Amino acid sequence: MNLGGHPVFIYKILQHCSTLIGFAAIADSIIIMPQKDHPRTGSIAKYWLIIGLTTALTIIARLLTGLKLHQFGNLLVTAIAGGLIGLMVASLILIKNKRVNTKVTFLLIL
Repeated sequence: MNLGGHPVFIYKILQHCSTLIGFAAIADSIIIMPQKDHPRTGSIAKYWLIIGLTTALTIIARLLTGLKLHQFGNLLVTAIAGGLIGLMVASLILIKNKRVNTKVTFLLIL
């Protein structure tokens, strides 16, 4: 199949469509979630800062080890992986700061 004079493979179109459908399903789930007021025990800025820094450091490490900026797919996967690593790191750091046994929590995560 050609699009604007460029070959486009059907599996690429299906891949992007499934990504959009998945994103829509996640967005819909978040929108219909019940709104409850949960008391915050502290600022969430530190949590997101840790996630952002971990993501940025993961991307920088990959770029320094040979990932090219024009490899958008690999760059996106690296950013997603960095974000997931950041979620774990932030959770472990903040749990440790609350003096909870991190070994038990870490085993529960695994």
